[in-house]
Amino acid sequence: MQKTSTSQNAGKRTSSIALSPRTGNKNRFTPLLNLNDDSNDANTEKIDMDIEVVRQKIPPLYIYDINDYNDFLKKISPLIVENFNINNRNIFLKLNLSTVDDYRTITKYLSVNQIKYHTYQLPEDRNLSVIIRNLPISITEAEIYEALLELNYEVTSVTRLQNRNKSSIPIVAVILEKSAKNIFSLDRLFHCVITVENRKNNNSIPQCQNCQRFNHTKNFCKLPPRCVKCPELHHFSECTKDKNSPPICVNCNENHPANYKGCKVYKKIKNHSKVKSHRNPPKHLQVIPKPQLEHNSYQPQSSPQINNLQNNSYAGKVKKNISKNETTSDDQTNNTNITNDLIKSLMPLFTSLITEIIKKVITNLPTLLNNINVN
Repeated sequence: MQKTSTSQNAGKRTSSIALSPRTGNKNRFTPLLNLNDDSNDANTEKIDMDIEVVRQKIPPLYIYDINDYNDFLKKISPLIVENFNINNRNIFLKLNLSTVDDYRTITKYLSVNQIKYHTYQLPEDRNLSVIIRNLPISITEAEIYEALLELNYEVTSVTRLQNRNKSSIPIVAVILEKSAKNIFSLDRLFHCVITVENRKNNNSIPQCQNCQRFNHTKNFCKLPPRCVKCPELHHFSECTKDKNSPPICVNCNENHPANYKGCKVYKKIKNHSKVKSHRNPPKHLQVIPKPQLEHNSYQPQSSPQINNLQNNSYAGKVKKNISKNETTSDDQTNNTNITNDLIKSLMPLFTSLITEIIKKVITNLPTLLNNINVN
């Protein structure tokens, strides 16, 4: 009896077997897991190595009246930490630096030693320039300045814009600190509904009001002043030239002020900038050429057996009939076009013949009628 019970219970699963821990079977793919981890680590290291540090664009320095180049190079080389290069442009030296610290050090050295130069503003030092629309003309610039300060905006300047007739318009240009980007959320000022927008860049060539040269502004010019009305080396506010006498351009020595847009020097610089922009168009305007297949590239050729099978199939025959119908319809349209052109060309002849026949009938009509009456 015991044997039968044990034989019956042999196939059943007991609780002791279910709760017993599994035997530690060795997984033959465990080494691959370690390999994957190692490869992931290598990939992450490779990604980290591939990331390049984006350097800030440093504006160049245009340095004038350097008579002894070697002496100048010996003096500035110890001050510059990173790499730099100098381009000789006959009139000036163009100094290209790599870091902001070197830029600030060299500009300070040039200013202290009163070396003539001009440059541009660093991108990190540029203020936020916006325009505010729909402000009444009667509100003064000082009132707008005070109102923005009360709203905790770090304002640098406020300027009321004018139209071509030099009359004020309801648009105000405001320059603020870079941190005042929350001004774009401002929609009320003096209880007026306003809109705040980024000020668009002016595409015209800038002219310095200090030295009257082009492509830079007076804020970053350390050159001696030149007059806008005469070729003397003084500021235009100190000019003693007679108002009735014609002005002389300091750039081209012709009879017009230095800020005249018809000056040949200005036109030359403008044309040069246009040519440069055409040579290097913006990325969104560049036409990407379509990839062309090389002559040596593989092109699959269909065998004659496959062509015969395709032509003998129902779809192939229908396709042939459609193409034939299309060619016949095209021929018919071409023929009708030719006949229409012929009819149009012959119509003047037909009309002239018919008019002549009608004229002859009208002129000979009395004689014909007399002959009929006599008979």
